[in-house]
Amino acid sequence: MATTTILKPSPSQRVAELEAQLLQRDALIAQLQQRLTELEQRLTELTQAAKRQATPFARKPRQENPKRPGRQAGQGQFTSRTRPTLEEVTDTKEPRLDACPACGGAVTDLKEHEQFGVDLPEVKLTVIRYLTQSGQCATCGRRVRSRHPEQISQATGAAGGHRSARQRFCRRPETSLGRALRSRRAERFASLEK
Repeated sequence: MATTTILKPSPSQRVAELEAQLLQRDALIAQLQQRLTELEQRLTELTQAAKRQATPFARKPRQENPKRPGRQAGQGQFTSRTRPTLEEVTDTKEPRLDACPACGGAVTDLKEHEQFGVDLPEVKLTVIRYLTQSGQCATCGRRVRSRHPEQISQATGAAGGHRSARQRFCRRPETSLGRALRSRRAERFASLEK
């Protein structure tokens, strides 16, 4: 029978191995503690940011050199519509400034200021009368009625007399109401600009 001998390390070697393992574990513990403090700090920041619902602008740090608000220099003058010509003006109103509205004193150094207002024309109701005919078919015996292409329904009386906004403004049934209103508005302003 063969005998195997197991060599046991000396106590000084064993102590050295255990000290090396202890140093490795200490380094790992230090790394994990540092990571834990970073994550706790991040969690604190996120919970504080979630609590500040009333001031969303305070969540992010301020920029050092923010851009000035509004139109940037060199971008030109802001205009939404061209000024109407004198031929397009249908009415001119000139309120006089004879005295100060606050105290009644005399006003000096008068200057004129120009402002334009565009009003849409008054809308008038259009009442259309449709005279339709009805009768009985001699072939099939059904009760039939004539119908005009612009007629809303075949109902008579109060039910047949009202048109919806879509039926009023849309020339084609597949056109959306918004598109019809935009085209009508464009037509009106084009006629005012002429």
